[in-house]
Amino acid sequence: IDLDQINKRNIRLGFSPGVNKIPVAELSILLILMSLRRVHSSMSDIKNGIWSQERGQELSNKTVGILGFGNIGSLLADFLNPYGCKILAFDIHEIERKEVKQCSIEEIFTEADIVSIHLPLTNSLKGLVDKKLFQISKKNLKLINTSRGGLVNEEHLYNFLIKNEKAFAAFDVFELEPAFDSPLLDLKNFFATSHLGSMTEEGVIAMGLAAIEGLDENSK
Repeated sequence: IDLDQINKRNIRLGFSPGVNKIPVAELSILLILMSLRRVHSSMSDIKNGIWSQERGQELSNKTVGILGFGNIGSLLADFLNPYGCKILAFDIHEIERKEVKQCSIEEIFTEADIVSIHLPLTNSLKGLVDKKLFQISKKNLKLINTSRGGLVNEEHLYNFLIKNEKAFAAFDVFELEPAFDSPLLDLKNFFATSHLGSMTEEGVIAMGLAAIEGLDENSK
């Protein structure tokens, strides 16, 4: 949105943060659990006559890093509470929650079993998650991105996943969409959804109502 032109033309702009936080945070939990249990391949195995029983991992008591502790990131932390997870979080603002340890991004990638991304895509954050962070992370890291494509260097992620079969990544967003040609889709330790984080019946209604309410508020 060209803010300069909006101001010159005296056009009012409204923004309703957090409207879609519930469906996105719920999808993040789903992808975290999937990355630990890798259940997505079980049905195809059964169809092919393979009764695979691959061992997964439990979410309980894992260390989870949350990059971005706004509406979605903080709600994800709430969802994780019953699992007894240790929560590490990065945010530019001070986090005032005693159960959450505020850390640098480097500290999170060093310590976390799971990292979930909930940051905006800005020029300074583009390609934030790259080979430097993968080099210091655990080799069985689970990386979740339901935020914005472009925050992760997908080439560096591909190389990391190729070298570390126990690592896993699950993305709802890509730098280029539709991501039909992404080489990540060929990896067994990668799972993707098609940018549907907010696509629930309740979420779409909430966004529509927020837009209507925004029109009312900005017309006064």
